[in-house]
Amino acid sequence: MAGQQRRTGAQGRHLAAALPAPRARALEEAGMIAGYFALVDEKSVGFDVIGFAMVGLHSQSEADLRAFENRVLAWSLVRECYMLSGETDFQLKCVART
Repeated sequence: MAGQQRRTGAQGRHLAAALPAPRARALEEAGMIAGYFALVDEKSVGFDVIGFAMVGLHSQSEADLRAFENRVLAWSLVRECYMLSGETDFQLKCVART
C-alpha cells in the first residue's frame, strides 16, 4: 500500500494515501497485511433492519455445504455467514430495508 493511491469520496477522487506508521509499513511490505476495508453503517445506507438467522443442515457432506454456500451467496440480504459448532451449523447476519 505504501506509495499507492486510495480511491475515496462519492466522486471517486484520488487522494494520496498518508504514509502509515513505520511498523504498519513494514507489515505491509512483508505481506502480513492483506488489505484494508471500510465498515459501513448499514442504517446510514438505508438498511434499517438487522437480524440473525440460525441455520441447521440435514447433512454436512461436501455437496450439501457447497449447495448451501451457493444459496447464501445468491441472497443479497445476507451480509455475513459464520460456520458454528454445536446444534446450529451456521449463523447468518441479514439486513433489510423497512
